[in-house]
Formats: sequence, structure tokens, C-alpha cells
Amino acid sequence: MKDVFMMNSYKNYMFMVLMPCFFMVFEVSGQQEMASSRYMVNAEIINPAYTGISGDLAIKTFGRNQWLGVEGAPRTIWASISSPLNPLRRGNLASFGLSFGAESIGPSNKMQISGDYSYTISFRSDLKVRLGLKAGVDILNTDFTKLRVRDIENDLFTQNIENDLSPFFGVGGMVHTDDWYLGLSTPNILKINLYSGNETVLLRNKSHHYLMGGYVLQIDRDGIYEVMPAFLLGAVSGAPIRTNLSVSLRYRNRLVLGYSCNIDGLMSGRVSFALTDKMELGYAYDWLYGDNSFRAYSSGSHEFFMRFEFGLINSKFF
Repeated sequence: MKDVFMMNSYKNYMFMVLMPCFFMVFEVSGQQEMASSRYMVNAEIINPAYTGISGDLAIKTFGRNQWLGVEGAPRTIWASISSPLNPLRRGNLASFGLSFGAESIGPSNKMQISGDYSYTISFRSDLKVRLGLKAGVDILNTDFTKLRVRDIENDLFTQNIENDLSPFFGVGGMVHTDDWYLGLSTPNILKINLYSGNETVLLRNKSHHYLMGGYVLQIDRDGIYEVMPAFLLGAVSGAPIRTNLSVSLRYRNRLVLGYSCNIDGLMSGRVSFALTDKMELGYAYDWLYGDNSFRAYSSGSHEFFMRFEFGLINSKFF
């Protein structure tokens, strides 16, 4: 790929370095899940069984500005609404959710619309199993005229991608009590190829599989302080297993301070505060560490998020 493009400025050069990564990412995953530093709170992105777990009508949104200092770096916005089928009745078994996401990477823009459904099975008063289904569509647009192509006769970049629709279907499950949870999911089990005008495969889907879990530990008798360790493992064929470990400290169910680390060279710090019993605001910052070669080109990533619930924001997990 590096022989295809030629850019004049340093930033444009860095953008072209990222373009092969863009195609590589989509070749690996096809329907790439929206990235978030707070996967514990926005878990329905990767696991539909999490939908409606709060038991109340909930609205969540976040905006993410990734790889600061790199032109064409990912920009993401995401919003969701979820609710039990009968929010006025406690002990609901079924919940549904709708979400919308938009992400831009270089010359490409992707919109995602999805619906989630979850069903709860109770085995005893505090042990529950949740099963979930996800279905939706990705809409991809790519304007190759934004690139300066050295080989102008290369058919791969002569025809733009316009409103290409890629359906996806996912499954997930989780088991939890009031103090711990464990979930397994595949957000997209469909295998779909995207072709250019000359039938060259541009994007190829490979399913991602996720295992996540967490625990809530009270460190004082009154429950004023709580420590919440969590983990997320991601696996896809042909790539190493991705591991994320995190820990959060919650104070009086109002203030949360958190830290997470990926073994591939990414760390994240986050803070959130419940302004009222119904609204929470927060911020996360990601930065690279160790031998990650991308450190020289990016100063990190910013993410802002908001959660609103018509009940109390007192999730045991997060």
C-alpha cells in the first residue's frame, strides 16, 4: 500500500501510514465495533445481553477523538436508548435497545444502526442469566478522491464506495449477581465481503469474540468505598488475543476514578461524576506507553460520555 500514495506534508504522510491500517482493520473485522474507553458501561456495543440491565429506561452517549495529532484519525459518536419492555413493572424478563453510531476514518465514513434484545432467566434471588440478540446495518461511504494516488490507473481507487450496506447479526450471554458478572459474546457472526467496482475484495469480515467480567468489592462496612476490577478479552482469527485489565474506585455512588491497561501498549484514565441521581457525566483519556511505535505521532485520545437513567444511577457493576 505504501507505494500507492504520495503526500507532501508530514501530517498527510502520517495519514497515509494509517490508511493501510484502516483497510487491515476492516479486513479483520468487517463490522468493527465502536471503540470506547468505558466498555464496562457501554457493554451492549459488544454484548447485547447487557441491554436493559439497569432495569430502567436509560440513555447513554459518548464522543471519542482518537489519535490526536494525526490527520484522518478516527472520530466516533455513539448513542443508545434501552428499557425493559414494561419499565413500570419490576422484575422484567425482556428488554430492548436501539443504538446509533457514526465513525470517520480518513476518507471513509461509517454509520451504524442496531437493535438489541435481551431476556433474563432467574435461578435464585440474586443469580441471573441473560441472553441477547443484536441485529443492524453498517452504511459505509469512502471518497477516494481525497487521496493523492501515484498509480492513477489502479482500479482499486477509481470508484468510490457509496452507501454500501452491510447487515450484521450478533449473540451474547452473561451470568451475574449483584456483585459480579461474566459475559461472552460475538457482536457479528455474519461473513460479508465488500467489493470494488472491478470485483476486487476491499473489506472482509472476521467475527470478533469477547469475554468480559468484573467484580464489586466493598472495602468498608458502610459501602462508601467500592473497588471494581474488570477484564476484557478479545479474539479474532489470525490475530493475537487482546487483553484489557481495569480497576475503578467508586465513592458514595457519586464519584468514580478508573484506570485500565492493554498489553499491546495502551493505558486509559477516566473519571465520572453523578451530577444528580439520574445523570452522570465523565471523561477518559488514553495514551500509549512502552515500545508502541505510534507514540511519536499521537498525543493520545479523548472521550466524553453521558448517562441518563429514569431510575437511580447505582449500577453495582460500574
